[in-house]
Amino acid sequence: MESIAYNLLIGASGSLVASIVFLLCLFYGFRPKIRISPHIAKHINDKGVPAYVVKIVNDTRYPLVDLRIELVLLRPRTISNGSIDDLDILVRHDRFQLDSQSDAAEPFGNEACYTFPRLEDHWKEPGQHLVFRVIARHSLSQFSRVFLQKYEVRESALRDGQFANGSTFEVVPKG
Repeated sequence: MESIAYNLLIGASGSLVASIVFLLCLFYGFRPKIRISPHIAKHINDKGVPAYVVKIVNDTRYPLVDLRIELVLLRPRTISNGSIDDLDILVRHDRFQLDSQSDAAEPFGNEACYTFPRLEDHWKEPGQHLVFRVIARHSLSQFSRVFLQKYEVRESALRDGQFANGSTFEVVPKG
């Protein structure tokens, strides 16, 4: 009788440990992982208009689907008992898929650049800051996640040039 209870205890504890390991792998290994550039690249496009570019990179081994990209301007406003931020969504863009780094259908398919014209026309007052928001879903597990990058000071966020190819966020002179 003792050996049956012992065997049941060993079997149940082994199953519990295996389930925990599986769930940890599922929740941490199969969720979206995106990196967003810490700077905004600024260059003059072919039409002579300033273009502002933010780059994102998919760091998962699987494609990401149902991406929603938003650029939000936060304007501080003083109220009677403090201050709040007013939100203006400047741009909202939906994208169906962003390839993985290992199974890219095209070179550099795991990265995407988003261009915004005349950004400085909106982002001009002191205290304002931008938030670049990406909502993505993992193609295998269907887990969703929200990624944010804040650009608080315009002068330090903007870099003249364009992003280099590859998964780097280096801004190189346009040429």
